[in-house]
Amino acid sequence: MHSPHDIRRTQAQRFAYLQFLYNVWSNLRPDDFPATFTVAIDGALGLTPEEGVRIRAYLITVSLIERAMSGQTVAITRQGIDLVKRALASPDEETQYFPPINILHIAGGVMADMDLHQAIEHLVDDVDKVSGLATHLLNVAQSGKPLPPTAALNYKTQLEELAKQRDHLRTVIARFWMLAEEKGH
Repeated sequence: MHSPHDIRRTQAQRFAYLQFLYNVWSNLRPDDFPATFTVAIDGALGLTPEEGVRIRAYLITVSLIERAMSGQTVAITRQGIDLVKRALASPDEETQYFPPINILHIAGGVMADMDLHQAIEHLVDDVDKVSGLATHLLNVAQSGKPLPPTAALNYKTQLEELAKQRDHLRTVIARFWMLAEEKGH
């Protein structure tokens, strides 16, 4: 049996997941793909893979999110967008699937420090990857030597992967600032 605290924590995690996808959606540019890798969301929110699977299963079942591509990504649905907007506009009122978000923020407060720590770790990892690749490409360009075809293909693949992670990085940064503002940092 789950305690009331466990139930509120689960609800807070579910709403945080949905709000994360809402923030991704609200920051999309016209040419961006609206889906986010599940592993990136789990990492940014400090969720274990098992927690992420349970949260996604619930949010998919109630049609607030949907799977995209090969199941490795998810996107928020129109119903999910509307629910987050209602919850943010009226934080003292419950929605169809969640209690008032003011209650969830209190219940989820235990997660907030972990979220901030996870967001910083992911941000540092992503910045290190981009910085390392950029430095290497700059050195190659300055050397004046032509790239072997296999190296060019390797760089192209790495740059395409970094482009996919761009939205994740933007979202992690937004989540970091949101959490920092909530904590008064």
